[in-house]
Amino acid sequence: MKRTEIIIILDSSGSMESIKDKTVSSFNEQVQVIHDASEEDGVKKCGTCGHESGMSTKVSLVTFATQVHEPTLWREDPSSVEELQLKD
Repeated sequence: MKRTEIIIILDSSGSMESIKDKTVSSFNEQVQVIHDASEEDGVKKCGTCGHESGMSTKVSLVTFATQVHEPTLWREDPSSVEELQLKD
């Protein structure tokens, strides 16, 4: 089985305020691409022998300002990754 690790790193510093809407929108577009791709390439089990094939994907989100913050998401299944809201 193939594995994919997707790590998104976002700048959350005050200098990003002027492009906050675009950053959130771009993140959400990426989440949709990840959802779509993981549905197509997800793990499949053989009904006879139980062998797994396909793609196992995990998603992580790390933000930083002056320093790197604790991960917001760490190795989550794509189906559990939600879109960001402006308040986030």
